[in-house]
Amino acid sequence: MTTTINDITTDDNDRIYTVRIPTIFADDHADRDCLTGVALKRNAHGVVYSCNREELEDWITDAEHYTTMDAWISRSLVASARRALKNCRTTKAATTADSHKGNARRNAEAAVDKSQWAAYRAIKDADLAVEHAQKTLNDNQGAMRPDVYEMEAKSLRWLRAMINRHVEAPE
Repeated sequence: MTTTINDITTDDNDRIYTVRIPTIFADDHADRDCLTGVALKRNAHGVVYSCNREELEDWITDAEHYTTMDAWISRSLVASARRALKNCRTTKAATTADSHKGNARRNAEAAVDKSQWAAYRAIKDADLAVEHAQKTLNDNQGAMRPDVYEMEAKSLRWLRAMINRHVEAPE
C-alpha cells in the first residue's frame, strides 16, 4: 500500500517497526517458523524486534488467533499473546502517526519554500512594473507639470527603495 500526502510518497512496506513481544509468545511464534523480524534485545520478560509491515501483521494475526483460543492452550500463552497484540497495535499506530507528522512537517516546509519563491516572484514583477512606470514617466515628462512629475518620480523612488529591501532570493 502506498500513501501519498501532497506529493510526498512513503511505502508502508519500507517502514520499520520496533515492537516488544512477551517472551512466552515470542518463543512460541519463533518455534513455529513464523515471520518475526530481527531480535534486537532479549530478557526474561520480553524480546524487542525490529520488523517490517508484513512481519508486524504476522505478529498481529498470530496474537489475535491465540486470544480466541482460551480453552485450547495455556493461560500464560494467551495472556502473553494479548500483551503482544496490544504492543503491536500500539507500535503500528504510533509509527504511522509519526510518519504522518513527518509528512506534515515536510509539506509545511515545502509550502513555506513555495510561498517564499512566490513572494520573490511578486517582488520581481513589482520591480518590473516600477521600471515600466519610470520609463513612461520619463517619456511623458514634457507633457506634465513639473510638480506632478516630481511627485510621481518621488513615489517611484520610494517604491524602488521598498522593493530593493525585499529583493533577496530565498535559499
